[in-house]
Amino acid sequence: MAKGSMEERGEDWTKVEGEIVESGEDWTKVEGEILFPERKVLLWGGFFLMVVGRILYIPWGSAPAVIAWPGPEVNTTGFDNLTSQFNNLTEPLGCPPSQEWCFYTPAMTITQFLVGYVFTALGYPIGVTLIQTIFSKILGPRPQGVWMGIMTGAGCLSRVMGPIFVSYIYTHFGTIWTFSITGAMLVACMIWLQLVDNKLVVTDSPVDSAQRKDRQDALHMKLMQEERTIIHQQEDALLKNENNTELQNFS
Repeated sequence: MAKGSMEERGEDWTKVEGEIVESGEDWTKVEGEILFPERKVLLWGGFFLMVVGRILYIPWGSAPAVIAWPGPEVNTTGFDNLTSQFNNLTEPLGCPPSQEWCFYTPAMTITQFLVGYVFTALGYPIGVTLIQTIFSKILGPRPQGVWMGIMTGAGCLSRVMGPIFVSYIYTHFGTIWTFSITGAMLVACMIWLQLVDNKLVVTDSPVDSAQRKDRQDALHMKLMQEERTIIHQQEDALLKNENNTELQNFS
């Protein structure tokens, strides 16, 4: 990234030998090059992947769902191979006939399930990790234990209420409504994160700013000393070469 573009944004930075030494934000870095901030990774690498996973879970096919009829007939497809496959089971497999949506909602394909699971498995750990990381950083001097405990408690509450809510929606309305609602909730979270994006930037306290300035001054002095040392070494090398040349001419 060009130096001018960073200075125009007013960010505090120092770059030495391809390495970011100081920065006002936490960036994902590869070999000293700034790629993107953590909050963007949270938005597009965490939430967006989970949204894609929810969309992929919505049944797209036209094959009817297998109905778990009690007795010898265990499905509504009429295929003999499925009937013979499930006839010997003690408990019929398929969508319960007590749930009306089973009769008009297409079945989810195994491909949908696997691909959606991959997107969810990638997005969820990225999102959870970065939420905790960013939250702990923006707390600053506030009591870390108290606020991190509140966030963890809220997460535990969601793990209790979430399955109840999803089970109710799934039982009464089916897969389309279940994954559409959860996907819409994730999209709403993405919009909210975008609206409060500037509040997720880590700001330094006066003490941190003073320490940052001291480190920058020390680094600047070190660079100046190294530059003087290099200049002196070059001058010494030139004088030595001149002396050697004069000795050769004299001899």
